[in-house]
Amino acid sequence: NKAAASAAKEVNDGLKEFCGKTKDMGGFVNGTSEIKGLAKFVEFPFTYAKDDQRWSDDGLHLKPLGYSEFGKALAFPVEEILAELRQNKTEKQQMQKKSWWRKKQKPN
Repeated sequence: NKAAASAAKEVNDGLKEFCGKTKDMGGFVNGTSEIKGLAKFVEFPFTYAKDDQRWSDDGLHLKPLGYSEFGKALAFPVEEILAELRQNKTEKQQMQKKSWWRKKQKPN
């Protein structure tokens, strides 16, 4: 379906652009941890083909094999995001400790 393919391309192009912009955006999670670049665009790992065993007969939903491959394609980008969150949390904790120590060292 050409209309569906065109709509999907338009949405994906917009998402890809948004994800590119978030690399430089600052934000907060739970009001405490600064984040940057947590939106990552991942190309869909396979295209639709009528007889492909990864797609349901409706051509929209995946079969278990398709979900498995889709999950594997997302695993590394999700791990990158989680590693970045852990690093940001550790850096923030280190800055808080240094700040506390500096305040403690200053004479009243």
